[in-house]
Amino acid sequence: MIEGPKYHVLGNHDFAVKTDEVIDILGMENQYYDFKYKNWRFVVLDTNDLSFYANPEGSEKYEEAEAMYNQLVENGAIQAQTYNGGISAEQLAWLQDVLDKAAKRNEKVVVFGHMPVYPENHHNVWNAEEVTEVLEANGNVVAYFNGHNHAGNYGLQNGTHYVNLEGMVETKDTTAYSIIRIYKDRLEIDGYGRQEDLVLEIQ
Repeated sequence: MIEGPKYHVLGNHDFAVKTDEVIDILGMENQYYDFKYKNWRFVVLDTNDLSFYANPEGSEKYEEAEAMYNQLVENGAIQAQTYNGGISAEQLAWLQDVLDKAAKRNEKVVVFGHMPVYPENHHNVWNAEEVTEVLEANGNVVAYFNGHNHAGNYGLQNGTHYVNLEGMVETKDTTAYSIIRIYKDRLEIDGYGRQEDLVLEIQ
């Protein structure tokens, strides 16, 4: 058992009940949030915000999810999968505000979400391009960490590291956890891919 504070990141498998009930069960104040430690800002996103499983059918967010999904299907987007979700305009505006304020305070930022946003993959958030645009706008987001794609993945774009940690469902000989050590000039991820440590340089 790990002693210390814990922070939840909502994933698609958490929604046997809808969002309000999930955050109540977990004792969360909100489905997405941020907090500060020293000169670092940590941001937790809800990539299930617009989805078919997290919102009651007929609700405003369900209808937004349906419209976004149908547009993706029409465009032949590979992430047009019902097990994925999108991030609402409201959450994106909140994220932009958090990152703008962090930039003014010279804070470095690490962001967490359940679904990937980069590189392109069929597990990605429905509106992944919009999300990466916000993440990269100020140049202060060092890394974005996610799960969802059990095989794992990695990409670097415009100075932001996108790290998809492996799952332990279809994959074998692996675990779904890592220890990340944060330094002024780099992040070190213990046993990334269960092989060697991954070092992410801060640009």
